[in-house]
Amino acid sequence: MPMSTLINAITFIIVALGKAHGAAAGSCDASDYVIDKPRMRVDRVLAAHDTLEFTGAVISLVDKSVNQNACRGSTIRLQYNTTP
Repeated sequence: MPMSTLINAITFIIVALGKAHGAAAGSCDASDYVIDKPRMRVDRVLAAHDTLEFTGAVISLVDKSVNQNACRGSTIRLQYNTTP
C-alpha cells in the first residue's frame, strides 16, 4: 500500500557556506545572508514518488558595514524541514 503524507509547510534554513575558489580574502559565513519568507505554505498530500513545486523564499546578501567581496561566488547549503 503506497504511503502518503500531508505537508503543511516547508521551512528553509542556511546550514553552511562554502567560499568560492579564488575568492577575495576575508570573512564570509551564513550571517552574511538572510532568507526572506523561509516558511512556505504547501497544504498538500504527497504520495510516494510525487513531486512538489513551490515558491516564496528568497536569499539575500545582508548589507554589512564591512567589505563582503569574500562572499562573491559562494555556495550556500540549505536544509529544509517539512511540517506535517
